[in-house]
Amino acid sequence: MKRPRHLPCIVWILLAAAARPCHSASPPDACAAEQSLPEAARELKLGHTAKARAIADGLRRCQGLKPRQRFDLGLIYGRLHDFPDALALFRSVDADVPNLQAHAYAIALGQFELTDYTGAIETLEHLRTQTPLDSDSTNLLAASESKAGRYQEAYALLVEQVRKNPGEPLGYLNLITLLTDVGQLDQADRLAVRAVEVFPGNVQMLLVAGAASTAVGHLDEARGDFAAAVKNSPNLAGPRFFLAVTDYKAGQYSMAADELRAAIAAGIVDADLEYLLAECLLKIDPGDSAGALKELNRAIKSGSQAVQAHVLRGKLLLEQGDARDALPDLEKAHRLDPDLRSATYNLARAYAALGRKAEARLLFERIDRQSVDMVNELNELRIKQIMQ
Repeated sequence: MKRPRHLPCIVWILLAAAARPCHSASPPDACAAEQSLPEAARELKLGHTAKARAIADGLRRCQGLKPRQRFDLGLIYGRLHDFPDALALFRSVDADVPNLQAHAYAIALGQFELTDYTGAIETLEHLRTQTPLDSDSTNLLAASESKAGRYQEAYALLVEQVRKNPGEPLGYLNLITLLTDVGQLDQADRLAVRAVEVFPGNVQMLLVAGAASTAVGHLDEARGDFAAAVKNSPNLAGPRFFLAVTDYKAGQYSMAADELRAAIAAGIVDADLEYLLAECLLKIDPGDSAGALKELNRAIKSGSQAVQAHVLRGKLLLEQGDARDALPDLEKAHRLDPDLRSATYNLARAYAALGRKAEARLLFERIDRQSVDMVNELNELRIKQIMQ
């Protein structure tokens, strides 16, 4: 499940693990929930969402589910990103199932996912009148406060969280993200440096620290964090991408290209790696369109959306005077991500080249007519992802 925007918070699979297991001496009910719930969880772990959904839907039609089984079924729906159904199941059982903390947290997380931040705050504040909030609930309350624009309240919660739980990475990550969101970049960077010292082997912390250093222009420090992340998790695409893009931003195009080739040779599959390698090849030799197109073709064949690869391939074809051949790539990229400025800009250029003036004008009106730095645009998108 994608983590909520702005602040990291516990995900549904961890919530399921945190809830105490249900033990019963009674025989399996007629709906076989004792077997079906673990089976649905296994299918989700394998990525078989359709099978998990079919099991969950079958269980939901059963009239004989026990309260704890209804709650656990709600967790399955949460992991399926079906938050309305998850909330309906949580609310169908008493507030102490499986316990006050887990029940309120599950409801608040569902509300958060549905962007009902005020509702999530009210749920957790009500819980706080009954029992002290645990770490997960405090982090979710801070995330909700931040999303609701109540930054001072979120900041106070997170500072206290870090003070009370100095050995927990999540509090630091949340606080760094909040400081970044409100524009306190220097403070975020200083806290990130401290956090890396406390958690030197934590890859997410290293990536967030590198992102914070990048935001204030400290590329050498950012490179050190990203290199450490690669060393700790050499098979992950994210650290490899950020290390290479940092060298690219520093003008070290050959070094970035070598890092990307090494990642691809190691079997790491990520279309952004091939896309960035194509950009490096064009910086090393602006006339090497053939080499760049080879990497872009490989990125697009990888099976992922490869939006940036489609944009750059379309842009190169457009610059070669092949506006008609460029159009499918640019239209697909714009369809996949209508908010991507580089896709919008280059599609508008293609329409203009083909004489489709009205369509071009509509797209140009959405953005300025200046060219877009595609590498920076992608880097910003991926930084937002790690700060989630």
